[in-house]
Amino acid sequence: MTTVALRRYFLMTCAAFALNTGSAVAETAPGRVGVATAVNTTAESLPPRGTIRPLVVGLDIEQGERIDTDSSGRAQLLFLDGSTITIGNRASVVVDDFVFDADSRRGHLALSMARGLMRFIGGYLSKDGSVVVRTPTALLGIRGAIVMIEVAPDTGSTTATLLFGDSLTVTGRLGAVEVIRRVGHSITVGVDGLPSQPRRITPEQLKPLDQAAPNNIGGSPGLPLAPSPPRQAELDMAVSANARPAIALPNAATLGVGAEVPADIKNQVKPAAAMIGPALPGSVAVPAFSPQASSLVLPGPPAPDLNALRMSRQDLQPSHLPDRPAAGSGGFPKLPIGHLPPSGP
Repeated sequence: MTTVALRRYFLMTCAAFALNTGSAVAETAPGRVGVATAVNTTAESLPPRGTIRPLVVGLDIEQGERIDTDSSGRAQLLFLDGSTITIGNRASVVVDDFVFDADSRRGHLALSMARGLMRFIGGYLSKDGSVVVRTPTALLGIRGAIVMIEVAPDTGSTTATLLFGDSLTVTGRLGAVEVIRRVGHSITVGVDGLPSQPRRITPEQLKPLDQAAPNNIGGSPGLPLAPSPPRQAELDMAVSANARPAIALPNAATLGVGAEVPADIKNQVKPAAAMIGPALPGSVAVPAFSPQASSLVLPGPPAPDLNALRMSRQDLQPSHLPDRPAAGSGGFPKLPIGHLPPSGP
């Protein structure tokens, strides 16, 4: 074999190896479940098979990923089914499970929330009750709704508010269940694991929540900038919380770091306070939020040094977030995703 032939054979072999290696990587790469559409100041994510990384606009979100924000950080994630979550400061949220079939528009979404504030806007998966959020004291089932969830960082006490839509089912740690079907009502589950009865919340009481987890949180000031191509992001989606088509999400290659999110995404939902109307006869008012009563305005623990948190996922797992209880153990009752109580009157 001549020198030229040997060289050609060597190059072809190397090329074939590279192609096979690339295919293997593509097949084993974890699937994306959504994308970060807005980040304000400091937020970080921990993929299931990786190390902590800054959360930037356009970053793909994987199943099993955890999002943490510091004392001033906020983030907004858009899922493949059109669901959106806005995460407030000092929060920790994990995407436990996400399955979505674009053809049938069926699947499920499961989130865990250890602390902080989160606004959830339902997409396709919440239409039939296939969205659950687990907190240290409660299991929340969301059906065709927009909800606000607040988890106290010290006790895990959970307050869930129905801002718009069908229903919100709240299951306490001891198995007691309460359902909210009236917009503008809240349920609190304390450290005893018992949910309160639904109570009305006024627009004035809701303003601190709106400010902590607003609909529009802007771009990404203060984050390290990655190389950013010209912006080409077009989020082709309906803005209605109850009728969203399947969407093609942008990623870092099409949405520049610090880019402004299109107006149809920013303005997809009115401020929550504007959704709450006059009190209904017989409604019970929630005590007003105050510096003495609201965990939103109480001085929280010092913000962690995010640059020092380079450790394993297991070490970073919130200490007070309980594992899923075994059946018959006296913990959360078995509540299969997609089988929430009916939403009729």
